[in-house]
Amino acid sequence: MAFSRCFRRGVRLSLFKSEQLEGAMPLNEVKLSQVAPDIFELTLDSGEVVWTRLCSSPLWQKALDQNIYQFINKKNPELAVGRRDLGNLSLSQLFVQHTTFYSPVNGHSINYRYISDCLKTANFIGRFHQLMNANMPEVLPRNTLGRLIMIWERRLYRIKEYIRIATYRAEPGEFDSLFLDNRIELLSDIECALRRLKQGPYNDLCSEGGRVCFYHYQSDRFWSMKERVAAWHFFKCHWDLPVVDLYRYIIRLAKYNGYRDSVIRPVLDTYQSWRQLSDKEQYVFKNLFLFPDRLYRIIASHYMSRSQRTYREQVQSLKTELYYNDERMELKFFR
Repeated sequence: MAFSRCFRRGVRLSLFKSEQLEGAMPLNEVKLSQVAPDIFELTLDSGEVVWTRLCSSPLWQKALDQNIYQFINKKNPELAVGRRDLGNLSLSQLFVQHTTFYSPVNGHSINYRYISDCLKTANFIGRFHQLMNANMPEVLPRNTLGRLIMIWERRLYRIKEYIRIATYRAEPGEFDSLFLDNRIELLSDIECALRRLKQGPYNDLCSEGGRVCFYHYQSDRFWSMKERVAAWHFFKCHWDLPVVDLYRYIIRLAKYNGYRDSVIRPVLDTYQSWRQLSDKEQYVFKNLFLFPDRLYRIIASHYMSRSQRTYREQVQSLKTELYYNDERMELKFFR
């Protein structure tokens, strides 16, 4: 075999013809297999086994990833999946895209429907935020510090636009009717959340400065082991408030578990076992949940034609999130 391809979600893994690269390892001495939906295993001729994940990020994000990983590897290596340096085997000799190689480790991709994985990830976030307080990376990540008010104002404007679209549509469907039936409550929630965010200590916290935050909490970014989870990479990190980053994580959990206090409370307690929220942060944290984030995303995805789901699936998602929206407003820490 001189050429091989594997596909996942439109990402192509391509092996070069070894004879095209001077000094490259002969291709028939490298065995490639898929051990998980997003993880590939390389068995070298020496018998050494390594794992790899593709990385299509730009070079500055690769530099950011390396910078954060090197810091974590010195201070708390348990937070990252261990990496391997293949020495004289150049990455470009094997793959079209930039790749990172890892040491094989027993575990699985996290599943947010399991409370154990939710708690282990909350443990990771608390330790990560605590550690990043002492790190200013040489390559700065994207700065989202202080942008939340602007983002919410833009979303309020868009919701009003979607209401006009649904109202004057020639043939309104079930999604339109369901959305319009709940528009008054939805607008009230967004306006209330925006007002309280502006009046609260959010801007004060931003003026005190942020830190590196993980930002993206898709389940395939972590690897779950017996008693902990570790991150595969850090190139999607942003500069923001830790409390906003914690909120993003819990919103991700809500996609699978709703806003049940029985899930969110243990997650919050686990996080605070490593990093206690200040009074200002607790106030902001509560106010963040006043905004119907997941409900907005479902509605925006529908009217911007971004959803890959069928129309019936979109209607069901809206119904489910409207139910979860009642749970969100009944969280005990609001009282």
